[in-house]
Amino acid sequence: MLYRGWVKYSKVVNTISESFGTISGILIMFMALSTTYDVCLRYFFSNPSIWVVEVSEFMLAATACLGACYTLKQRRHVAVDLLVGRIPLKFRKVLEIGASIISFLTCVVLSILSFNLWYEAFSTGERTWTTLKAPLGFLYFYFFIGMLVLTLQYVVNVGEDIGNLKSHKE
Repeated sequence: MLYRGWVKYSKVVNTISESFGTISGILIMFMALSTTYDVCLRYFFSNPSIWVVEVSEFMLAATACLGACYTLKQRRHVAVDLLVGRIPLKFRKVLEIGASIISFLTCVVLSILSFNLWYEAFSTGERTWTTLKAPLGFLYFYFFIGMLVLTLQYVVNVGEDIGNLKSHKE
């Protein structure tokens, strides 16, 4: 029963992380198109838009926060394996689990802090100080959701790693 629940949980989290990767790709494409649009307005009409820079900043933050979940699911985060490559495989796997647990705990703290930041900006109606005056609660929401799903993805990864370590022993 517990195993079926774990499989369902990990499928849901992996699907969310995959979806965040797709959303990140779409946001990057929209940033490129809107920047091209702004450059054309500036070059041909000497009249840049007021929204492209700020919206691109929002999308860049969203891409980083949401894309981190996808990157972790794919296990493609930057790693320096100069020394780790020389450690025996079984001990290396144990070290990876330990590093993932530390990263998980860090993400728990960042999830709590980003929730507090989002809630304060959302409840006070805080806005950016630029011409667009966009709501900051919207921007901070990406930080919170990204950190929350990143935390959940670490749980999935650690569970998979422990399962692989156990099956490797047998």
